[in-house]
Amino acid sequence: MIKIYKKRIYCQTDSKWEYKLSVENEDNLTCPVDKNHKVNKNSISLVEIYEENKIKIETENIPFKSQGTKGRYQMKSKAFDCPAKACIDYTWNYSYPISIISGYLTTTESMHGDTITIDFYKKESDGILEKSTSKDDKSIFVNEAFTKNINIGNYIKIFTNTDSTDYIHINKINDNELLLDTQIDFKFEKGTCIKYIVRFCEIEVGSAGKYDIGANNLNTLYLPVDTNIIFSYDNKSITLQKRPVFYLEFFY
Repeated sequence: MIKIYKKRIYCQTDSKWEYKLSVENEDNLTCPVDKNHKVNKNSISLVEIYEENKIKIETENIPFKSQGTKGRYQMKSKAFDCPAKACIDYTWNYSYPISIISGYLTTTESMHGDTITIDFYKKESDGILEKSTSKDDKSIFVNEAFTKNINIGNYIKIFTNTDSTDYIHINKINDNELLLDTQIDFKFEKGTCIKYIVRFCEIEVGSAGKYDIGANNLNTLYLPVDTNIIFSYDNKSITLQKRPVFYLEFFY
């Protein structure tokens, strides 16, 4: 019986997803539009398998099946106390790799207008500046290895022992040049460290209830061992302490 595999890969040259059909279940994809385009190899995922009268939707990205999750399901919750008029970061990780299926946030009426972000960070993903920057620059040059592990739409922070930018949104990647959506606040020298985060969630709380995060995503999100999950809560109230609860569904 012939199987046809539909896979997708993110083309960094065109800044969009491309899809390829093949009878081979290949992992080393190039861009189907132009094999010379720069692609993010970590973005390769299997979308569907076509057989006679059958479509199979995979649940995990292809590069990560060989990295350790066993497909065992688990759901965990985390509750956080945030004092009035405070912005607090809570960080935790797992000592084994996980593939996130979805997350849920439960909120109350008192949380209306508060903001929540959930980020993923692993120190091994850090990079360095290849060229010095000036204040108000909106582009930076980074080491080549760093560009292979990042995607547009996520965030970087440039930092030293004395100065640090806020998290800056990546708008475009041109080889080892990153185009940013805001200007850099400080001058940084060549060799300065760059922190990279993947943003899972960024919301302003509206009405009370449950917020589904990633529930409509066909693929899971893989986190290697000891990846930090950073839950940030900005409590706008000047009198009330808040207690958001975050639920996480994942394979491990």
